[in-house]
Parts: sequence; structure tokens; C-alpha cells
Amino acid sequence: MKLYKIRKGDTLKSIAEMFQTSVDKILHDNKSAYPLIGEDYFFVGWVLKV
Repeated sequence: MKLYKIRKGDTLKSIAEMFQTSVDKILHDNKSAYPLIGEDYFFVGWVLKV
């Protein structure tokens, strides 16, 4: 598992494609750190497990 800091212009789909994973996996793996995370609810600066 790697860490990725969200940058301006990122989408969860683009991050998933970059790391060859799925949006659902990103959401699942980061739910404990960011309980409200969703496809349309995330912020620049968050550090995600991918």
C-alpha cells in the first residue's frame, strides 16, 4: 500500500487509474481516516492509502 496526497484537479477515478486500483477500494481503505469520504467528497491535502 502506498500513500498519495490529493492535489488540485485530482478525482478519485484518476487516482485509482494512476495506481491501478478501484475507487471502491480507495473509499474502503480510507473510510476510517476520513469517515465522510465519497466520490464527490474529498479535499486537496488529504493523504490517501492506495
